[in-house]
Amino acid sequence: MKYVDMKYVERLMLSQTFLDIRKQLDKQEQTRAFCKHGLDHSLDVARIAQLMNLEFGFLQDKEEIYLSALLHDLGRVEEYERGIQHQKAGYEIARKLLGEIQYPLHLWEPVLQRVLEHRHLNICNEEITADNFFWFADKRSRNCFVCQQSQDCNWKTEKKTKTIEW
Repeated sequence: MKYVDMKYVERLMLSQTFLDIRKQLDKQEQTRAFCKHGLDHSLDVARIAQLMNLEFGFLQDKEEIYLSALLHDLGRVEEYERGIQHQKAGYEIARKLLGEIQYPLHLWEPVLQRVLEHRHLNICNEEITADNFFWFADKRSRNCFVCQQSQDCNWKTEKKTKTIEW
């Protein structure tokens, strides 16, 4: 297997705009009792999505998956401050950042679609497909089965991760 250069992920990770939003989100969630949306979560989503991509043979671009994961929860800053749904705010933030890092415009759509749809796909009991694996990766990145807040969490039981799958 050959090494995949992820120059746009590197550009994003060095972007002052990205770093400022990440810092703001980390600060906003400092006292949050439930799952946080830090860089660890984003990287967990990226890695699980990439494992699923390889395991199921979806042939999705690795860098596209990582960009989607790194961008997907940034809109929470706007949700906490202004009450805007984070996936909608995240879509706009992702557009800005993809432009800033000069990600090729013709590659934006799958990344933006994942940011926009990562929250509300009602597919808990359905088959994992190329169209929904990112949603599954986002949900499976949570360790509900060892979480001390699990009893108070508002996630439906069928949505909670009960074991390690990837």
